[in-house]
Amino acid sequence: MCLIDGLAYGNPPGSKNRERWQDVEELLAAGISVTTTINLQYVRERQAQVEAIRGKRVEDSVPESFLRQADEIEIVDTPGLEQPVHYWAPISVAPSGLALEPNPSQRIVWISTLAGETLLRLTFGEGCTVSEEHFLEHRLGRLRDVRIDASGVLYVLTDGQEGVLYRLNRPAGEGRKKTHL
Repeated sequence: MCLIDGLAYGNPPGSKNRERWQDVEELLAAGISVTTTINLQYVRERQAQVEAIRGKRVEDSVPESFLRQADEIEIVDTPGLEQPVHYWAPISVAPSGLALEPNPSQRIVWISTLAGETLLRLTFGEGCTVSEEHFLEHRLGRLRDVRIDASGVLYVLTDGQEGVLYRLNRPAGEGRKKTHL
């Protein structure tokens, strides 16, 4: 039995197969049972319908004919859970740390990322993301964590054996809305 998450995602360059579902196809042909996950938006023949509803199209896909070969399909729609307000697709930025701005009326979240090597600032409105801004993109490498001290100073910790802690000075007052790092 093999568990593979994210059936629709592409494989890294240099892999034997371009798509992860093709890896699963080989495992099944070798007699290995596979359990995997897929969101409806990645079913190739359903993408236009999902795009019409969501207003977004994803690049990765799996042919419906491949899914129809499954011995069992379980549709999971958990009542009582809300959909995420914000997410990254098709590739995650690998969020690794999160810090909230001290002023609750601002509704701003800072996120450090590993895969994205970026410091993100998300501003939220009522049930939605108002803006996503990228800072320090590919300048410091993988970012392990982000923190804000009581005075509003932002700190970022890099990943690796010799991680470095950076203090990011921001303008005071209204300037914090237009952060320049």
